[in-house]
Amino acid sequence: MKTLLFLYNPRAGKGKIADSLGAICAAFQAQNYLVTVYATKGPGDATWAARTLAPHYDRLVCGGGDGTLSEVISGLVDLEGPMPPLGYIPSGTTNDYARSLKIPVKAAEAAALAVTGDALPVDVGRLNTRDFIYVAAFGAFTSVSYATPQARKNLLGHAAYVLAGIRSISEITCYEMKVSYDGGTMEDELLYGMVSNSISVGGFKGLMGGNVQLDDGIFEVLLVRKPENMRQMAAILDALANQKPHSLVRMFQTHRVTFTSVEDVPWTTDGEFGGNHSYAEISLLRQAVPIVCGLAQEGQKDATRKEATP
Repeated sequence: MKTLLFLYNPRAGKGKIADSLGAICAAFQAQNYLVTVYATKGPGDATWAARTLAPHYDRLVCGGGDGTLSEVISGLVDLEGPMPPLGYIPSGTTNDYARSLKIPVKAAEAAALAVTGDALPVDVGRLNTRDFIYVAAFGAFTSVSYATPQARKNLLGHAAYVLAGIRSISEITCYEMKVSYDGGTMEDELLYGMVSNSISVGGFKGLMGGNVQLDDGIFEVLLVRKPENMRQMAAILDALANQKPHSLVRMFQTHRVTFTSVEDVPWTTDGEFGGNHSYAEISLLRQAVPIVCGLAQEGQKDATRKEATP
């Protein structure tokens, strides 16, 4: 009989995954898996479990939010030998990466996909020595995600607590940055910077347009220069929300990017505190982890259609 480790965070989101444990395990057992259930006990535990326990199983499934998935990824990329395919059951506040992977919202459906679907080897980012799966960012709003208690996130929802972060220009902190990337360098005072590999970020889809591939070895970078007044700030938010160009917003793609500043800048990775850095080198581990997802099936259908086209 095949073996499966189900590693889940009982505190993610509203703790709702606990109510679905029976249906989740039933979906695993329907595919002849002998299931071991492991509830994480605190920060870093998912990384330890993925690194230490996962190699002994045929399949690993992670249940939780983007932060839990990020911890699991960090454990897997350290493995020297073959790693088991990773399934994902999203149960966090925003579940950005699950949207990019086209994983069902309902736990039982996501569980069924996790043990019947095909795996897509996805890229993993690295900020200095810290791994992340879909976004590293600094500046406006970024501290709100990791500084807000989980209970408040559950109560307000992601968009509400993030958009409540800034009320006046005087509350905005900007950073003098030198940014170096494939074939270019820029220096400016930045309100916000984001390096991502995701279709959805912060609960908002399409910030980086439609040209996002999770396995192409390329990051999408979004930089926002300092606004002079609240009218400019409002125009920036409107441009981002509606994918419109703006003189203070710059977007590009790159394989690697570095950020250098005089002062330490707080970063967030996958919604969690990523450390304070005056120098941040962001590199990419291409197709580092195989994740079972709907995107893999979609890619197969697209390939089939191309082969069938005369």
